[in-house]
Amino acid sequence: MGAGGASSQRAQDARRQERLLREQWQAGRRQALRWEAVGEGEQRVLAQLLVLTARGWRLLVHRQWSRTRTADADMLLVGTGGVFVIHVTADGEPGEGRAAGLLAATRAAESAVASLGMSPVAVQPLMVFAGQRRDASLGRIRLLGEHEIGPVLLSQRHRLRAESVRAIADHLERVFPHYRGSAVDQELPPPPESRRQSSPDGLFDLEGLRGAALEGALRVRLLHALVGDVPNGLLLVGDGQQTVYPGGFRLTDAGIDIRGDRGQVLRTNYRNSKQILDAALTVVADDAFEDLDGERTPGRRDVDLTYHDGDVVRVTRPTVDAHDGELLDALRALPDGALADTALLCPSLRAVGHYQRLLTQAGLPVCQLEHYDGRAVDAVKLGTYRRAKGLEFKNVFLPRHDAVIATGTPAGTAGGTQTPQTAREREELLRSRLFVAMTRARDLLWLGSVPS
Repeated sequence: MGAGGASSQRAQDARRQERLLREQWQAGRRQALRWEAVGEGEQRVLAQLLVLTARGWRLLVHRQWSRTRTADADMLLVGTGGVFVIHVTADGEPGEGRAAGLLAATRAAESAVASLGMSPVAVQPLMVFAGQRRDASLGRIRLLGEHEIGPVLLSQRHRLRAESVRAIADHLERVFPHYRGSAVDQELPPPPESRRQSSPDGLFDLEGLRGAALEGALRVRLLHALVGDVPNGLLLVGDGQQTVYPGGFRLTDAGIDIRGDRGQVLRTNYRNSKQILDAALTVVADDAFEDLDGERTPGRRDVDLTYHDGDVVRVTRPTVDAHDGELLDALRALPDGALADTALLCPSLRAVGHYQRLLTQAGLPVCQLEHYDGRAVDAVKLGTYRRAKGLEFKNVFLPRHDAVIATGTPAGTAGGTQTPQTAREREELLRSRLFVAMTRARDLLWLGSVPS
């Protein structure tokens, strides 16, 4: 299809999308009109959020929102774009007290989703100003006007899948009983004529949607200018087995289909020896994952190796003190200069703090991974499994590596209430993180254990 044909198709898609948005907007407005104690502008904001519930998002509204209006956060919104903690106001400025309250509510939401293994990055505080146009920031808080909130949320990149959205929203509703679920009800009767006439008839204007379609078509030309007409001109690489955060998205969510002969699985490992890779694959052997969109791959798979010199050392001791003593002895036994290519990785920040103190008291130099820039420094690199993704080291030490798998909860993390589905997803995520940590090793993988 040529550039002109693609542009025409996108324009047609935009018109269909506009009609659907109008229908969902009208349903959202009818639902919002039930909140008679809030102002017209706030009802319009609520209607835009309700539109998202027709698209699989979940909206939790504070039970006191329409009465006392004293909640730090009026709403919790969970969707493919993440978790949003929202305060709606008709005032002109945010105010320090209101901002502080919203941030406190955001931290509470972060703590709640942490028990599901979700990254705090996916929790965002929003302050929405009814009757205004605005898009700015106040520290971590994003300040949006009534006209910007809908488009901004609809344009968020996909972080969560539908099943994760449901599980997280159900969990938040249990943790925060003061919030109740609200959604578009297509069967509500239309509002009185006077109110219907005073409400806008769409979330976006047609010109805006056509502009978005044109912008997309100009992107379909930018890629063509970069790549040209050559086959295999654009290469995307990923590894579904190395997931360290929940959620994520498929390439098809961005309109990129690599199924069939447009995608290939790369089967050559250039880092790990057979001993190290076998040990890591054993951890995820029973967990299927996606390498190509829609195609589930067994956890243990055939891999071609180019590197064969490596060793896995397993140490089991009855107590943490005895285990840590063996760890220190192994680090001291490394040859001179080896610490520059050595990492000690932990499942949680709490464990990182423990081993920071242990190594410092033992006189071993430490470099936190968050401060590591890739240049050689004669110190043990210390950090979490997640922080180590994308890195590699000659020697990798994983103290008490199996404790996370055995308990299903990283040290220092609340367990929370989980459904069978979220519990299974969480266990798979923990095993995937351990797999990532183990495969950072080239020559030596040291695995410590303390039987529970």
